[in-house]
Amino acid sequence: MSKQSLLILQSLWAMERRQPDGVERSIDQNIAMIQEAGFDGISTSCTDPARVALIARALDGSGLAVEGMCFPQTIDHLKAAIDLARRLDVVHLDVQPDIRPRRVADCVPLLEGWIRVAQDANMPIYFETHRNRMTTDLLFTLELMDQVPEMRMLADLSHVLLGREFWYPISDEDEAQVRQVLDRTWAFHGRVASREQIQVEITFPQHKIWLDLFLYWWKYGFKSWQKARWCGCPSRFRLRTWSAALCNYRPTRQRQHRSLEGSSLTQIPRAQRVRESGKRCAAFNWRSGGHLSAKSTIVIVGAGEAGTAAAIALRERGWRGRLALVGNETILPYERPPLSKALLLDEMNPGPKLIVTSQRLAELEIEYLQGSEAVSIDRAANMVTLSNGSAIAYHRLLLATGGRPRKLSVPIAEGAEVATLRTYEDATRIRHVIGQGCDVIVIGGGFIGLEVAASAVSRGASVTVLEAGSRLLTRAVPASMAELIKAKHERSGVRIEIAAIVERIDRSEGRSKVVMADGRSRDADLVIVGVGATPNVGLAQAAGLAIEDGIALDETLATSDPHVFAAGDCCSFPHRLYEKRIRLEAWRNAQRQGAAAAANMLGENRPYEDVPWFWSDQYDETLQIVGLVPEGGIPIIRDFGARAQILFYLAADGRLVAACGFGSLGVVAREIRAAEIMIARRLRPPVDALASPEMNMKKLMG
Repeated sequence: MSKQSLLILQSLWAMERRQPDGVERSIDQNIAMIQEAGFDGISTSCTDPARVALIARALDGSGLAVEGMCFPQTIDHLKAAIDLARRLDVVHLDVQPDIRPRRVADCVPLLEGWIRVAQDANMPIYFETHRNRMTTDLLFTLELMDQVPEMRMLADLSHVLLGREFWYPISDEDEAQVRQVLDRTWAFHGRVASREQIQVEITFPQHKIWLDLFLYWWKYGFKSWQKARWCGCPSRFRLRTWSAALCNYRPTRQRQHRSLEGSSLTQIPRAQRVRESGKRCAAFNWRSGGHLSAKSTIVIVGAGEAGTAAAIALRERGWRGRLALVGNETILPYERPPLSKALLLDEMNPGPKLIVTSQRLAELEIEYLQGSEAVSIDRAANMVTLSNGSAIAYHRLLLATGGRPRKLSVPIAEGAEVATLRTYEDATRIRHVIGQGCDVIVIGGGFIGLEVAASAVSRGASVTVLEAGSRLLTRAVPASMAELIKAKHERSGVRIEIAAIVERIDRSEGRSKVVMADGRSRDADLVIVGVGATPNVGLAQAAGLAIEDGIALDETLATSDPHVFAAGDCCSFPHRLYEKRIRLEAWRNAQRQGAAAAANMLGENRPYEDVPWFWSDQYDETLQIVGLVPEGGIPIIRDFGARAQILFYLAADGRLVAACGFGSLGVVAREIRAAEIMIARRLRPPVDALASPEMNMKKLMG
């Protein structure tokens, strides 16, 4: 099995200013900026000998890797490009065939010839999906891939999406075709498109559905690439970004070694890889002392982020036995974060953002039991009974039952328009009501309440937030940052009342009336309650499993029954870093815990130690929190002025244990990601360095 590595490169072409003043930075300046931002290398064309010579001089001693690009029309054109690429010591060549024969049969000799030339020169080449090239059309490209199995693809999916004018949400057929490309992809170009525009501004809210779609595709491509290790193929992956601003999104990490591994471009078919990986399952050593065979069954109760991530991870790790995913909703598994954001904001009803398509479930042989609810667990018989009366015997069981909105403990009159937000159905109901001229009251100044408030006021509603506590976001965000967020909402037109105790909700003249303890009242077309969530532990509790602020787990995410695991919002677990039991209600935690539980169900027995991370979009700004803020902790403030503010928290021994930031996504994401790495490494950075916005966080990582 070959070692895998990831290279993140910045396009030199995308560094061009192209401003009316005509001023452009020099190659040396651009390369210095790329190196300072922490990229692994650059991407540049290998067509002009003079320019190649300039770039080679600028790169000398930099340690940066290079992706070369070329646009051959003949076999000899590629030979010339390879000669130039050698001067830059490129890690691979991006081939964009600048010729468009009308028949696949006329393309095949060229493709096979280019592959032969590259093999003879020991030069890895990837064929990019690109407009006005041989690969301009998705269906034509898929035919090329069928005829030339040796083609390794470089996916710039912006051309694919725009070229075929995909509607949103993407159909299952289109999704399946894109995935065929992704399953042969060895590099990405990180450009985001909409169906009307080849490259969109990713910070605009109207483009968020497209950004989320591309992030979803890239995630799938990364996972598919990771599976290449099953076939023993060389596995080095490249992502090229298209904007210097994207430097801010790049995870800070050690630069990977840039040498290439392996030789043959022949790829074992994916179906064969899955079959062969399935043979490994017999070797899995279970904690209970037994083994699972291909005849064993794993049942997952809960088809949200954690449960679906676990199901996919089990297949990706080679589990080939029966796999049942039980979901109590009648639609496919979907992401919950967009429910309070994109789904409420988008002018066209975008539908739920699916975690997985029906075709993908079928490919992975995941038995999705939608519209079914697990009503009981017989641990002695290893049996789960469903709401339709059927029962499934399990060898291992994962509980990913999530949480439910906490109810408002005050009288609510019959017929009052009161909503909570947890499901797609909830979001659709809210979406149909909020709009221009609508009066909305949000009870609760937590994350969900504020996100819904932001979406509602952005759609023209009159919004009031009633918070019973002394300030907003009392559980997770420091007071000073909560004030920044409060000010942002008030500037956007949201009315916020603190220490507002709701006494009851009446119905009067066809509207809801919120009556407060001080006698005041407010009328609304819709009241939205967001006062927290309660973990769904009823099923586990009835089965006799230990409960402690959720389903109680050990460090490996196993319950008090070694045959039963849990993941996501429903459970609590001991965290070594913070030396206490915690429960997290966060999208990333659910996703990662699901995958970790899957690994441990297959015998890895690794403690779950991911640093907690959470984010929330508030209009055009982001809030990100990493780690757990210590009670009574005094923040170290890193102030970027109007762009962002970051707060750091140290433990008594000087270790960085938490950070939170609010402001521009680029600044906040960069700083919080660096803080996450430092927390995981248990580093003790100097206070003055943390407080200085001029100090590059990478220099504090040791």
